[in-house]
Amino acid sequence: PRQGRAATPRSVSPTIRTSTWPSIISMRLWDSTTAPSGSTPTAAKNLAEADRLPPAEALALLDGLVRLEPDHPGIHERRAHRLLATGALAAGLDAAADALRLQPGNARVHYLRARSRLTPRLDPAGAERDLTEAAKSAHGPEGIAARAALARRNGDLAGALAMLREALEADPDPAVLWHESGLAFEAQG
Repeated sequence: PRQGRAATPRSVSPTIRTSTWPSIISMRLWDSTTAPSGSTPTAAKNLAEADRLPPAEALALLDGLVRLEPDHPGIHERRAHRLLATGALAAGLDAAADALRLQPGNARVHYLRARSRLTPRLDPAGAERDLTEAAKSAHGPEGIAARAALARRNGDLAGALAMLREALEADPDPAVLWHESGLAFEAQG
């Protein structure tokens, strides 16, 4: 696929223009008017850039990306993650809902939304639904973590820990598995 034109300063929010505009110019944001239908070759590069920025700048970049590519589920997912991590629960849950509207079976977003709903005991029933959906949707780390969380919530701490131990022995990298293991050990006492 071919590279799109660089975004112009007028087409991006003032927040982005003042905070991250030089890095955006160098990355040549994707312009869907010049792109083949359905392709977004630089979305991954822009999302990776958002991971390296401080929260306020990352959110400004992600907000600009949402305006440029409103149907890209990964942008909404990353935005939800950043918003929820900074404590903006309502906005983060809205962004997660947008990501799930575009990609209903995304286990990462279901798990992220479940954790967020449980943190302040915001919506335990909704969290239970999200954990169940994540457990059904994926066999990767988020699916395993969701199944372990359901086991833990149902009082099966030994089963949750066994599931997590097996997954971590196979792949020790996923942070979500370590996080869920910590919750299971904490519940165990």
